[in-house]
Amino acid sequence: MNEDGSEVTRLTEIPGADMFPSFSRDGSKIVFESKRSGSDDIFLMNLDGSGIIRLTNNAADDTFPSFFR
Repeated sequence: MNEDGSEVTRLTEIPGADMFPSFSRDGSKIVFESKRSGSDDIFLMNLDGSGIIRLTNNAADDTFPSFFR
C-alpha cells in the first residue's frame, strides 16, 4: 500500500495464516511466518507476493522471522 494507506494489495491467499512479516534491508523481499503447511514455518517472497519459498520444514514451530539489521 502507499504511505497514506491507499491502494492496499493482498500478497497472500491464506486467510488468517500468514503473520509477522519482516522486510529485507533492500526492500525487495518479505520473510514471514505461516501455518499453511500445518505447523508454523518460515517463508520468503518477493515484495509483490510472487516467488514464495518455504525456508523451514519441521514439526516444531518456527516463529518470528526477521532479517538481521
